[in-house]
Amino acid sequence: GSFIFKNGFFYLYWENSTEYSSSKNMDLNPYLLTIYKTRRVSKLHNYGTRSKYVVKPDAVVEAGNHVVWQHMKGKISYKVPPDQGISQHYRICEFGGFECLKHPSEVDKTAHRWADRLFNAVADTCTAVFGDAGCPQAPPLGNPW
Repeated sequence: GSFIFKNGFFYLYWENSTEYSSSKNMDLNPYLLTIYKTRRVSKLHNYGTRSKYVVKPDAVVEAGNHVVWQHMKGKISYKVPPDQGISQHYRICEFGGFECLKHPSEVDKTAHRWADRLFNAVADTCTAVFGDAGCPQAPPLGNPW
């Protein structure tokens, strides 16, 4: 009935990765935060705590914010192992201030596996929506302070 993922915060205050800064898709880069924000907290949240999930709608009776509360009879929630997928949550510190930056962190470039496909999908979508002009100018990346 559902697949539940552990959650990892990628705080926006941490540095930007520059790996794709000279990409041929430079105009699209600001749209793809997943390519620039690669530092995340080392300790992932457990299933059910800040986790996210994907469901087959006809297999769920009651869905919550972080877990499926009730599945249809015979349906279950599969806990996706972190080496197969996590919820990549991009945000500012949860309680204001900058205390979150003191959490142990690591670089996670998992999203880079799909960078070329993501750039192409964003470009195709911008063309479909905005015509030959393509994507409107995105705000610059940089320090979110």
